[in-house]
Amino acid sequence: MGTETPGPGGALLGVVDVLERLGIPYVIGGSIASAAHGEFRSTNDADVLIELKADQVPGLLEALGPGFFIEESAVLDALSRRGSFNVIDSRGFEKVDLFVSGGSLLDRCQLQNARLMTLPGFESRPVRVTAPEEIVIRKLVWFRSGRHVSDRQWRDVLGVLKVTGASLNREAMASLADASGVLDLLRKALSESGA
Repeated sequence: MGTETPGPGGALLGVVDVLERLGIPYVIGGSIASAAHGEFRSTNDADVLIELKADQVPGLLEALGPGFFIEESAVLDALSRRGSFNVIDSRGFEKVDLFVSGGSLLDRCQLQNARLMTLPGFESRPVRVTAPEEIVIRKLVWFRSGRHVSDRQWRDVLGVLKVTGASLNREAMASLADASGVLDLLRKALSESGA
């Protein structure tokens, strides 16, 4: 596992503090999660899956307002489309992308199976990080939606499989891959990684 901070530290912890204070379920994903379970790769932003309800939006805007740039219209649009919006730290201009859960099986598994981890660079306290099984499937979904051209996503998948392969719940991962339409890619990645 990587020993460096894989991306924006202060902004991510600030956002996580707000989410926890407001009781908004979250899980850190993207390159930060794949680096936590696999091989280090630097990133310029953080991806966080959240379960946001309409009545939580005013509190979220108020709590983030003093230290972050956040657009109410972007939050409301993401909530209605089950899409994403970003929050930018006003001091360091670090970006955190917040993805509103659409309730898919993969989203639900990510939120339910999150691991409490102390990440390098975030030693002050543990945070909720996507489990290796779900980050592999999420990255394969992104890889497929990007028409198989993102070498970064594929390398992240292989890195997680190489590092955590022996401890993965392969049956659950295969079932989730099948439900997410990426079982063929999972088989290829498992073979290529030697996991």
